[in-house]
Amino acid sequence: MILVALVFILMLEDFNYGIIWAVGAGIIFEFYSFLPAGIYLTGFFLTLILVNFFLTHFFTNRSLYSIVALATLAILIYKITTIIYIAIDNRFAEKKYSITFDKFFFGQELKGLAINIFLAVVIFYLVNFFSRRFRPVFINKT
Repeated sequence: MILVALVFILMLEDFNYGIIWAVGAGIIFEFYSFLPAGIYLTGFFLTLILVNFFLTHFFTNRSLYSIVALATLAILIYKITTIIYIAIDNRFAEKKYSITFDKFFFGQELKGLAINIFLAVVIFYLVNFFSRRFRPVFINKT
């Protein structure tokens, strides 16, 4: 859910405001995590940078489709960043963290992705209802 919020902050405000939220959320999550130090800060920061790149170069209109695509990209980028970070940390650290790719892993990840996309759609329509800052259509009919 925090990644969906970061995507909306990035789209509604600007990159600098998004960085403040990403670092703040990363620090708070770091306090309550037993994962390697810096995993949330690194994950949120890299995710925000890459999502901002996609926002400025590919998904320039603020439609429902771009929100869904950016939220999906943010979640996938964050998951990949986290897996790579844990793999690198396991290579050099004494304490090992395991990632188990069993038969439930991908189902749970898809379920989490679907919930976050649904949440992004609901937030999109709520923001659009109150502010009209987004465009609910993908193609302009001119």
